[in-house]
Amino acid sequence: MSRLVTLLRGLNVGKTNRIKMDALKAVMHRLGARDVVTCIQSGNAVFDADFDPRDFDAALEAALAAEGLRATSFTRPADDVIAITEGYPFEVDDLRAEIAKSVSKFSASPSVSC
Repeated sequence: MSRLVTLLRGLNVGKTNRIKMDALKAVMHRLGARDVVTCIQSGNAVFDADFDPRDFDAALEAALAAEGLRATSFTRPADDVIAITEGYPFEVDDLRAEIAKSVSKFSASPSVSC
């Protein structure tokens, strides 16, 4: 089993496209995720699984769509997510800057053509 992290984009923003975290956990469990832990109402989750994270993204997006929800899923091994945050390339001068730290994610490599 691997420890994985899923970041869902587009859920629980505004008054539409909302899901309770217990319901999200149930959907993820049906797809084979184990020991799912969510972070507040963010749609972010950490869990154990023995499948390819990218296959899980497509399955989770489809399962949420079947519930009438639109979201983009980004699932990676927890170690990869930790490495991303530890490799943050900018200096952090104070606590306020630490809180404002952000990381962008892409589902595919960006195109270099205009």
